[in-house]
Amino acid sequence: MPERPPTPRGHHPGNEDVATLLRAALHEDAHACRVDEQGLTAGTRSRLRRQQRHRRAGLAAAVVALAVAVPLSVQALSDPTVRTTPAGTPTGTPATPAPAATTPTTTPPATTTPGSATASAPPTPAAPTPVPPTPAPLPAPWSAAPLAASEVPALALEAWAEAPAESQATCPLLLPAGTAGAPPGEPRRPDFSGEWAVTWDVPGTPGRFGDSSESPTAGRSTYGVAGVPFTEAEVAESLPQWPFQQEWSDGSRAGYGPEGGDPETTSTLAYLQVSEHPGCLYNVWSHLGQEHLEALLESLRYVRTDPA
Repeated sequence: MPERPPTPRGHHPGNEDVATLLRAALHEDAHACRVDEQGLTAGTRSRLRRQQRHRRAGLAAAVVALAVAVPLSVQALSDPTVRTTPAGTPTGTPATPAPAATTPTTTPPATTTPGSATASAPPTPAAPTPVPPTPAPLPAPWSAAPLAASEVPALALEAWAEAPAESQATCPLLLPAGTAGAPPGEPRRPDFSGEWAVTWDVPGTPGRFGDSSESPTAGRSTYGVAGVPFTEAEVAESLPQWPFQQEWSDGSRAGYGPEGGDPETTSTLAYLQVSEHPGCLYNVWSHLGQEHLEALLESLRYVRTDPA
């Protein structure tokens, strides 16, 4: 029997090749049967031919299966969408596609407090602390109606009248309208280098003796006021030296604090410059403490000194 030429490497049989193989196989089988039938009885030949028909049918089915399986196996190697069963028989079912890429979320990530695994919303910014407005300057107490001559001690009018003309013109008489919360005292004219001055002695209270020594029970020069003329520049320069400053709505200013800078003393002094008379350095003092001094400043009024 002549041999078939071998199938080239990498070549897979098509429909024409399968038909050629089938015809060759059937021809070989028929030739073998004819050789086997020689010398057999009629019954044996009939049985042999039935076996031949079954064998041909099986051979044809095997060749057809081979023609289908080989191309599909090659396709499965080159196409990932075709998968096969464990036995190698193609199923024709496409492979499951890979999951689609997840669309990035636009939701902002939750924040966490350092040292805590619990997510929380971003902290709400604290509201800015309101800045209190700068208080308006206090109205000047001496802008109120002046005191009548009858409302002040007579010796105060005498002290002012006996002062030099320059002092009268530069430093109008300015006195407290009351005691500013202090006990009633006895008015007195102290020696103030020839300038006008009025003081009140309150027995049993801190004060200063005639030799200028202080005592918590001196009861002398407890509080008072004096007017001393200077140049406007000299008055302005004397105010900033004090630790406490006060300004009023009319532009008047005062610098004040403890005498000698001693924080333990109750002896306090203020230098006052009234805007209408900037060349006068009013001295206002109190041995009853700073609060009484501040109250004393707020009680000052001009005094009518002209004849009625």
